[in-house]
Amino acid sequence: MTVCSDRRQGKPSPKRVPVARVEQVLGLYRDRYFDLNVRHFHEKLQHEHQIELGYTWVKLALHFCAMTLFQRIAEKRYSSRQKRPIKTKMMMISNTNPSPPLG
Repeated sequence: MTVCSDRRQGKPSPKRVPVARVEQVLGLYRDRYFDLNVRHFHEKLQHEHQIELGYTWVKLALHFCAMTLFQRIAEKRYSSRQKRPIKTKMMMISNTNPSPPLG
């Protein structure tokens, strides 16, 4: 059973989007509509390019490829930020005056 197969029947899912369509959508966003948010980009796909894909599919595809503005900002922010040191109390453990053995 492959990743793209339907788990119940072992056949490819009828809802699977062809690779050429995925590349077309990602290319349009990368080249022409990089300044739009996902909702407006989805509307452009429907009205100007007659690509009938669901909003959630488009959103997840763009987020997965880190193409949306939010994803790019989050990657930049979290990858370059230094970690803060954890504030803890240090206990001084010394072996100079050991306690007598119990017993």
